[in-house]
Amino acid sequence: MKSPVVEGMAISLTDHVDKGKQLLKGTEGKIVGLWLDPEEPAPSTNDDGECVLRKLPLAAIIRFPHIDEPVKIGIKSARWCLNPSQRSKRQQFWVTRKQLPIIPAYAVTAHSQG
Repeated sequence: MKSPVVEGMAISLTDHVDKGKQLLKGTEGKIVGLWLDPEEPAPSTNDDGECVLRKLPLAAIIRFPHIDEPVKIGIKSARWCLNPSQRSKRQQFWVTRKQLPIIPAYAVTAHSQG
């Protein structure tokens, strides 16, 4: 699934990124830019006037309220075995996903289960 990424967009981290800087899952910030892959061709626009990237950006540059300087949040990779019951590694089927560990945070709701 493709998600639009816009400068000034409110985001929330989906994973612990840097515990020392308190960049934990759920921390909110705003995108201030993208660090593009050096092999990214010149950006083009689609029929809706949106800039379309051909490669994943290397990182999102995000400003968090509790940190003075913007922070580069890099791509995270995760790998799963879809049929772990297979004993032979040749028969196992693995899937890898790469994405920025962020989600849009415009409609964040405080929720209590107490």
